[in-house]
Amino acid sequence: MLASSGIAFGPYRLDSDGRSLFRGGEPVALSPYEYEVLHLLVRRPNQVTSKDALIRAGWHDTAVGNNSLEKLVSKLRRHLDAGNLNRYIRTVPRQGYQFVAPVTAVEAPEASVDMELLLAPHRAWAEGRVALESLQVHRIASARDTFQRLVQQHPGDASYQIGMAYACAMLFEATRADTVPDAEALRLAERHARHACALDPDLAEAGATLGFVLERTGRRADALAAPERAVALEPDNWRHQVRLALGSRGETRLAGDAAETPRSSSRC
Repeated sequence: MLASSGIAFGPYRLDSDGRSLFRGGEPVALSPYEYEVLHLLVRRPNQVTSKDALIRAGWHDTAVGNNSLEKLVSKLRRHLDAGNLNRYIRTVPRQGYQFVAPVTAVEAPEASVDMELLLAPHRAWAEGRVALESLQVHRIASARDTFQRLVQQHPGDASYQIGMAYACAMLFEATRADTVPDAEALRLAERHARHACALDPDLAEAGATLGFVLERTGRRADALAAPERAVALEPDNWRHQVRLALGSRGETRLAGDAAETPRSSSRC
């Protein structure tokens, strides 16, 4: 396994300290999930890395399945060489993936930019996720501010749009029982969720997020369609299944009530 502050392959350099990928001197936009998976593959050149190991590297404690990993690897391949998808990453059937390009361990050059600036988005993203999972209103408000900064700094990253959408939706939930619920937070949540879907239509989490938001707007048909697409994209992700089940519970109950109405009338 290679250990260094940088790993070069082809025209690319993976900066382990800055958690960034560069082509020449230009940064390549990777999501935190994509970086972690690529980093593990590149550190094990010509070795087969199991799917389970790659999922743990990319998603940590979040339960996802092989379908999520396959889609992420497909995106990495397009990032690296859209004209030759197997140039860098090879699929080993029933085992995992293998990084097949020659690699060289290098010392990272003297940075021309502040490394803290490169690390800040990844750190802020992780802290924002932790704040959302706390379910504490003041921490969710802090997470919204964090994701708002990330969205402003990186408008093309769908993962930051998703974080912003969830933070806004959860703030709306906290005011749902108030005399005047925070409708503006819900409006912002929908806007950012839709933008995430537009940025990456094949990102299941974006569709699931949109469904979560739309269910709170009362638009049930759309609220069901979005998580249904997420499940279709990632059928082995239990989180999408739960969101779909929660969203469809009311529809199932209404359908059952409608089916029972004629029988009730006939007994009268």
